[in-house]
Amino acid sequence: MTILLPDTSDDQEVKYIPFEKADVTKIEFLDEQQNVVSEATFNGQDVESFYSKINVGIELKDGSIYMMVFYNGTDVIFRDKCFSTSQPVSTFSVNYGVYKNAPSTPNQYIIYGQ
Repeated sequence: MTILLPDTSDDQEVKYIPFEKADVTKIEFLDEQQNVVSEATFNGQDVESFYSKINVGIELKDGSIYMMVFYNGTDVIFRDKCFSTSQPVSTFSVNYGVYKNAPSTPNQYIIYGQ
C-alpha cells in the first residue's frame, strides 16, 4: 500500500515495481468510497535497478483509500492501493484518533474459600 499526502498540488514520488518494463502513459486514481476516477499528472519517470520511480500530481482527500493504476496504452503495468493521510509516516496508525487505550491497572485476584 502506498501512502500519499492529501490536499496538495505538489508532485509526490511514488516507487513501484511494474508488471512489465514499459513507460507509463496514463495514471488513474479510483476513489473506492465515492467510485470516482481521476486522472493524475506525472513526470520524472526513472527506472532504477529493481524498481521505478515517478512523480505524481493529484489532489486527494484526507483519510480516503484509492486504487492507483498505471497504464502503458491500454495495458495495466502496475496496480496498488493508495491511502491518503496527513499523518507523518513515522507515527502513522490506522487507529489514529479512533482507538483509545484503557488505563492499565495491576492484576488483582480475589481468592474465596481460604
